Amino acid sequence: MMSPMITPRIKPSSFWRHQPGADLFVQDQRQAKLGGFIANLAAMDELIDFAAIAARVDTACPRADRSKGGRPPYPPR
Repeated sequence: MMSPMITPRIKPSSFWRHQPGADLFVQDQRQAKLGGFIANLAAMDELIDFAAIAARVDTACPRADRSKGGRPPYPPR
């Protein structure tokens, strides 16, 4: 006599919990949301001079001497 097959219980991943089922407009909604983020970033770029802020940060917090090597730091642009 064969014993019934026992399968492990796997907790469903929270990553897929909110996955849309058959919504045909998900891509359009994502594009609209991304467009809103891009518009906000463009408005912030018009209001804030990030190059001036980066220059002031460089003068206030000088970087360590890199003559011994190592990965160069990211530029504060």
